[in-house]
Amino acid sequence: MARAPSDGNPTAVTAARDALLSALDPSGRAWEARLERDWAELPWSWMLEHARHHKIAGAFAERLRSSGVLDRLPAAVGEAVSEERRLALRQSERAARTLALVDEIARELASPFFVIKGSLLAQKVWAPALRAFGDVDIVVPRERVDDWDRALRARKYYFWASPQVHEDLPKWFLHAAPPGEERGSKAEARRAMACFHRHYLYVLAEGDPRLPVEVHWHIFVPRESKASESEVWAHAIEQELCGLPVQALDREATLLHCAVHALEGGWKKHRLLHLADVVWILERWGGEIDSAKLAELGRRWGVGGALTAALEGARAVFPFPLPEPVERVWPKRSLWARRSLRSAGLGPEIVDLYARPRSWGRGVGEIWSDALWEMAWGRPPRTAWNRVRRLVATRVLRRRRVQSGSAAHESS
Repeated sequence: MARAPSDGNPTAVTAARDALLSALDPSGRAWEARLERDWAELPWSWMLEHARHHKIAGAFAERLRSSGVLDRLPAAVGEAVSEERRLALRQSERAARTLALVDEIARELASPFFVIKGSLLAQKVWAPALRAFGDVDIVVPRERVDDWDRALRARKYYFWASPQVHEDLPKWFLHAAPPGEERGSKAEARRAMACFHRHYLYVLAEGDPRLPVEVHWHIFVPRESKASESEVWAHAIEQELCGLPVQALDREATLLHCAVHALEGGWKKHRLLHLADVVWILERWGGEIDSAKLAELGRRWGVGGALTAALEGARAVFPFPLPEPVERVWPKRSLWARRSLRSAGLGPEIVDLYARPRSWGRGVGEIWSDALWEMAWGRPPRTAWNRVRRLVATRVLRRRRVQSGSAAHESS
C-alpha cells in the first residue's frame, strides 16, 4: 500500500483525489481547469494505486498523455502511464478477438446473445484506451447455458469461481444440496453462482490472447429487480461492436442496468468506474434517451430508485457538474438519497476510504454505512434491513473464521 500523501496532510490528500476525479469528467473541462497546478509535487504512486483499485487508471493515464502533462512529471510516472495505455489498447484488441469467437459460437449453436457492461461501454460510450474491463460479458437464454458451457470448454475455456463463493452459504442452500455434491466442489460453486449471481465465468490458461467470457442469463441478480428474462430480452437491439453486428441493450435499459451496477456492491466494494459509467452514458447518449420510456422502464423494473441514487452519488463524488441532459432525462432528486449516501461515505473520500485502518468502532460505522447505502436506493426499510442483516452476519462469520485460523496457527 502506497503511503498516504504527506502523511495524511488534508491539502495534499484533497489535491490527489481531485486530480483523479477530474480525469473522469466526460467534457474534459474539470481536467483542463487543473492543468496549471504543480503536477510534479503530487503523490504519484499513491494516485496510480488508487486509480487501479477503482479501475480508472486507463482514463487517468489517457488524460495525462493527451494533455501534454507528462513532460512535467518524473520519468517513472511517464513509464507507468505509457504502460497503462498499452494495456488498455491491448485489452481492446483481445476483446475484438473474443467477441468474434462468441459470435462464432452463437452461429454454431443457433443461439441468440447480447453484450453488456465493459466491452460494450468501452466502444460505444468511452473509448478503448479510457475504460478498463477484464472480460466479455454476454447474456444468453437460460435454457441454452449448458450449450454455451460445452462450446466454451471445447475452445479451451474453463469454469472458474472465487474460493470465497463457498464461504458463508446459508443453511437452506446447504440443506438443498443434491446427492453426491461435496462441500467446496465445482458443482457447489456452479449452484451457488446460479442461485445468487445468475452468471458463470469462463477463464483461460495464462498467456492466451483471448479474454475471459462471463455468461449471464439475466442482467440483474435475484431480488434486485422485478424484470423478467423476457422483459430484458425485449430491449435487446442490433448494434455494431468491434466490426461485428451484435445485439446489445437499448440506451434506456443500458443506463438503468449501469445505475444498478454502480451501487450494487455497497460502499465497501465500490469502484468509481461504475459510477462514472452513468455520467458518461448521459454525456454521450443523453440527447437520444427517451425520458418517458426511461421513467416507465424504471418503474416497471423497480430500479428507478437506483438511477436516482446513482445520480445523487455522482453529484456527491465528482468535482464537476453532471452533463446537461441529466435534468431532461431524469429530473428526479432525492434529498434522502443524497444525505444517506453522503453519510455512508460516498463523497470524494471514497477514493481512499477502502484503504483506511479498521477498528471495532470502525466496524460499527461500517454497519451503519451499509444501512444508509441500502436505504438510499429507495428500498423499503424492511428490505434494506434484511440485506444489511445478511451482510453483517456474513462479516461476523468471516471474522470469526479468520480469528479461529489465527488462533490455531499460534497454538501450532
